[in-house]
Amino acid sequence: MKNPFSGDTAPRADSAADNVRTLLAAAPMAAAGTIFATLAVSWLLRAQVAPARLAAWVLALAAVHAARLTLAWHGRHHLRDETRLAALRPALRASALAQGLCWAALPALLWPPSVSAQLFIGVVIASIGGSAMVELAADMLAAAAFIVPPTLALVVRYAQSPEPLLRAMSVLGVANTSYLLLASYRTHRMVSRVARQRAHATERARVDALTSLPNRAGFRTRLAEALARAQRHGRPLALAYLDLNDFKPVNDRHGHAAGDAVLAEVAQRWRDACRGGDVIARIGGDEFALLLADVAGIDDAAQALTRLRAALEAPCALPGGGSARVGVTIGLAWARHGDDPDTLMQRADHAMYLGKQHKDDPRGWWESAT
Repeated sequence: MKNPFSGDTAPRADSAADNVRTLLAAAPMAAAGTIFATLAVSWLLRAQVAPARLAAWVLALAAVHAARLTLAWHGRHHLRDETRLAALRPALRASALAQGLCWAALPALLWPPSVSAQLFIGVVIASIGGSAMVELAADMLAAAAFIVPPTLALVVRYAQSPEPLLRAMSVLGVANTSYLLLASYRTHRMVSRVARQRAHATERARVDALTSLPNRAGFRTRLAEALARAQRHGRPLALAYLDLNDFKPVNDRHGHAAGDAVLAEVAQRWRDACRGGDVIARIGGDEFALLLADVAGIDDAAQALTRLRAALEAPCALPGGGSARVGVTIGLAWARHGDDPDTLMQRADHAMYLGKQHKDDPRGWWESAT
């Protein structure tokens, strides 16, 4: 049976979210470090570089860090939302590249005439490259985007210098950059591996072992996400609570192994009968829940519930031979503005309980909550 959380989408999103958390945490530290480095470089170059060009460089760095801090502030409001965090990663990587290009402007556009100042710029760029490895190494592309532009521009400048010491330092620059990138790559792989392992463990904790359907915890998470989307976009959403009829006699007469076989067979049939966007889950025992997303109305919901009931018309095969027939009683509740998962599930459960009172009525196998 297919796991409803199968595939690498969730682990990839979780890994991306972990990368983003690291980038967000690094933003304030990087901004503070940049302030000191920028002040030192500006003071040193104040008499060697045109003031207008130096001021433009300072303003560009300030603008990049302001944008990065804004992203960090925005991201901190969604630290538990894996999807939203993952969506921030391209912007954070772009901001890392913008920082790298600003620092690359020092050797490319603001190169001072004195050798001592040139050496100082080399020390500054090596220092920020090292700090980038510490702050950004969890995301390889962000680290590379920050490290490569300034070190490449510096190496080119040093390689073109008439000073033997600076030409030698260009070789050291290549070696240092290679080391930083390799270290960043290894750290990135380690963080991503840990994130994938954590995501897979989380998936297993949210899946019912017998049926491979989401369990109560997994379903509640999916329901909370669906409620947020429905309320954000103004779309209808319904929740059905399903309870099997005549299931207890199966356990009493044929044993728990037979009962488990029936539950697994019912789960498979209902999974096959669901629409693409619906979510079926085992809440516990012989109780299930169905999330109906984007239903057009009561008729649309009724068709979906009828398919589930029709899936139980054929008897379920039992281990060792024989068969058993079970039915279903369903309670349906429509999401209201301000509903949380527990409130909606309680209303659907209550509707199902009311339906149980007249389950033998051919017209009363499902009940809609008021």
